[in-house]
Amino acid sequence: MPVGLHCFMMQTQVTKISIQRLVDLVEHSESVVSLLAFRRTLLFAF
Repeated sequence: MPVGLHCFMMQTQVTKISIQRLVDLVEHSESVVSLLAFRRTLLFAF
């Protein structure tokens, strides 16, 4: 495998991992927000 191609593949892998971590972070923050909204709804319900 040519060195340039190897570097490109490594860079692509790093980019994929970064995007996946960003997606996980967004999903996590959305679940935290929805949990807080749910708790607030329960507090106002009683």
